[in-house]
Amino acid sequence: MRILALPESLLLGERYPTDLAFHEVTYVYNGRAALTELLTHYDYDLALLPLMMPEIDAITVCKQLTSVDNIVLLASDYSNPDSIRVAAGKDVRVILLPSQRGLLSDLLQKIPPNCDGE
Repeated sequence: MRILALPESLLLGERYPTDLAFHEVTYVYNGRAALTELLTHYDYDLALLPLMMPEIDAITVCKQLTSVDNIVLLASDYSNPDSIRVAAGKDVRVILLPSQRGLLSDLLQKIPPNCDGE
């Protein structure tokens, strides 16, 4: 599975709740790079984007994309998921960290690891 993510140090100060070592992960360091990757490489199975990123926020990234089926926005506990969805203008998934950390962990555990021959 191909995953686009920001490094853990930029992810709301949190560590990913599960090991991504068995997945093909591309790390970007700001919203502009995330947008460029998502517009030029259509084969990401999942993008984990914190709401606030350097240069361009995740809402702006979502507004530039035709589909957000594979995007999960990660926000702080103080965020309102419904407001985020309305602002993004699309039906995006929103996970609040750290209180909903289990949801992110469950999501990542459901992703099959890359297998030889894929």
